[in-house]
Amino acid sequence: LPTAEIETFGNAFVKTIQRAMNIAEIATGILFVILLAFVFKNKKEENENYIKGIISGFGYMVLVPIALVFLMVTIIGIPLAFILLMLYIVVLALAMPTAAVTLAQKAFDEDKGVFKVILVAALLIVLFKGIALVPAVGGILTFFIRLYGIYKLTTLFKTNKKVETTVITGVVSE
Repeated sequence: LPTAEIETFGNAFVKTIQRAMNIAEIATGILFVILLAFVFKNKKEENENYIKGIISGFGYMVLVPIALVFLMVTIIGIPLAFILLMLYIVVLALAMPTAAVTLAQKAFDEDKGVFKVILVAALLIVLFKGIALVPAVGGILTFFIRLYGIYKLTTLFKTNKKVETTVITGVVSE
């Protein structure tokens, strides 16, 4: 009888931790949305190929870990590989909010304001988390959303223009 109570307590504790992690993931996603909305301001692309973006995101998602393994094989490359691994984890964490911001920007014109984009992107983050809860389809859809977010992040890193952002005032100058 005491072991059944311990198992019930353990299951309830694990479920509580999982719920707290989901809430924390949504909260950090919304914070990243606020930051990324200022970085991606006026970065709207008219003719964008989504299939190319998803394939490119898949390439980055698969090729970077393979390159990291090859880099770790060499003795000299181990510290660099760990730094790149940390950056890869950050890119994976920022992929979903980046996709939310870019999809929210497609819904509004530039003159509507960045705060509407932030609000819609925050709602998209919550929607993405809801979609992820759907058993089979949710994982596949969030995977493609994450691939698109990785593609948008890599295109942001590839741009040659310097983007200076002032988060306090919301002024972005190039």
